[in-house]
Amino acid sequence: MDFRIPTLFLVAALAACASHASRPQDPAKRSLAAPQNSAKEKELPVPKESSTAILHVAQQTSPNGTELYGYKNQAGSFAISAVYEFALEFSDGLAFAKDSEGFVCIDNGGKEVFRVSSDLQLESGFAGGWAMVKRADRTFSYLDKQGKLLPLKLERARAYSEGLAAVRVNGRWGFLGAKGSLQIQAVFPEVFDFHEGLAAAVQDDHMGFIDASGAWVIPPEFELVGNFGSGLAPAQPGDEDGWGSTKMGYIDHTGRFSIPASFGHAHAFSENKARVLSANSNDHWIYIDTEGKQVGSVSFSECEDFSNGMAAVQIAGKWGYIDDSGVLTIAALYSRAGSFSSGTALVIRAERDGNGNQREGRIDKMGHWIESRDRNPQDDILPTPASPTMP
Repeated sequence: MDFRIPTLFLVAALAACASHASRPQDPAKRSLAAPQNSAKEKELPVPKESSTAILHVAQQTSPNGTELYGYKNQAGSFAISAVYEFALEFSDGLAFAKDSEGFVCIDNGGKEVFRVSSDLQLESGFAGGWAMVKRADRTFSYLDKQGKLLPLKLERARAYSEGLAAVRVNGRWGFLGAKGSLQIQAVFPEVFDFHEGLAAAVQDDHMGFIDASGAWVIPPEFELVGNFGSGLAPAQPGDEDGWGSTKMGYIDHTGRFSIPASFGHAHAFSENKARVLSANSNDHWIYIDTEGKQVGSVSFSECEDFSNGMAAVQIAGKWGYIDDSGVLTIAALYSRAGSFSSGTALVIRAERDGNGNQREGRIDKMGHWIESRDRNPQDDILPTPASPTMP
């Protein structure tokens, strides 16, 4: 396997391996005529900050042309030197990076905590004190923060969420607790991760929610549900004969619909906003608030969840960002646009120069480049990292 990572964007994508999977899938990509876009990209210098509390992966080219990775602070300075062939973002206070001897776990001072055995494949960064790995025999387990391997061989596994990790044993799903032992027995055909103290689970082809003891809190009466956020979870009603509604709405923690089932598709709330397929057209995505009211007045061909008060949206095949009022504040100029974290986001410009290069790097919430470089997609070696998905 070639671990050379061609772009910072892909480094961040690998770091997101522990992100929560959701059973509903977005519809196929659709085209949508773009509204007039008056926002402009800005390339002004950004004032330096002295904070070193937050580190992110950064790339540097060595004198011999080798691309190496380290970690910069918010001031844009290398807090951990670029000496690694590959690096994942920090999570739970630790990060994994690869040098000539293999993968190493480091703290935010760059000190080695432990080395990862060469017969283990990393599947996620740390979450809840555990990092998920895959053995050579394709079974899964977890490393603790001292590098000790949990003596379990799991068919499937996902990253910890709220102190519990979904695992599959003998074809059924349950949950490991914070100490690495089964807290909820593996009796479910499918489960989601825990959010707001509840996890979606399947019984008799219908979905409901269980608590941390494994008891049903919201009975399995729905055709489809998503994760809780802002006190609400997307849900598609079901009925006794198995033919549920084709529309989705949002239920509260009691299982009652707080927002009626009127959307073609609905995602979980993030920062009190959720993306839904418009009730009037299955080609248009919009954002709603916790009362079901549309945020802003524009719909999009594709869009992503809110993070740090911003959301990536696609207009006429290119990506830009709206703020939490729904206003386009960063123009749709990018072929790829990551989520904002700690005030910055990774992007790749759609426009190419005369050599076929695209500009990639980090921007702030004003659209200013914080750091950037030219990349040629023809030179990319694209890894195919494992990423947890619903069965």
